[in-house]
Amino acid sequence: GEPLSRYDAVFDFAIIHHIPHWPDALAEIARVLTPGGRFYFDEVTALALATPTYRLLFDHPAENRFTAEEFLSELARHHLVVDQQYLTRRRGRYVLGVATYRP
Repeated sequence: GEPLSRYDAVFDFAIIHHIPHWPDALAEIARVLTPGGRFYFDEVTALALATPTYRLLFDHPAENRFTAEEFLSELARHHLVVDQQYLTRRRGRYVLGVATYRP
């Protein structure tokens, strides 16, 4: 078969929270990263999505939302190791950071 494409970096600018089965998206990110590849993420959590502003202005999946901790735990499950130096939680409403794929 054809060789699988691999990438040194994947960027997430607040997209994964739109995917109802978001753990599958993280699994795919891990699958396409080269060992040592970096995942740069900037995500909106369930806490932010529950605010009146987000509910009024934006359309998001209503189910299977994640907290910052759930997102970070799922990264770890897929061998995406978060660099604590670059991790920001923004009062639990947002989670931003960099993870390295270490299979």
